[in-house]
Amino acid sequence: MPDDFDRSRPFSGAPDLAVEVVSPSESTADIMAKVSDYLRYGTEQVWVIYPLKEELHQYLKDDNAPRIFLANDTLIAETLFPQLKITIADLFADEDF
Repeated sequence: MPDDFDRSRPFSGAPDLAVEVVSPSESTADIMAKVSDYLRYGTEQVWVIYPLKEELHQYLKDDNAPRIFLANDTLIAETLFPQLKITIADLFADEDF
């Protein structure tokens, strides 16, 4: 991180990855507007997580359609995180902490 970076100010730029967790009160239009904004401003990937359906929708910067991952699927995000593999069911597993 550059020495002159001011953490108290908003970051100018887009994140490489944006993750949105959908709540029951959010409309599809609201979520899609966020996804569109992220991708338009340079985010490489947007992951939209639907807890009630236990799904993850992956939107890529240069792709028009989302990739939809269900519980038994494995997400590999090689371009952002080499060797990272996420089984979708693990995102929704109840853990005792």
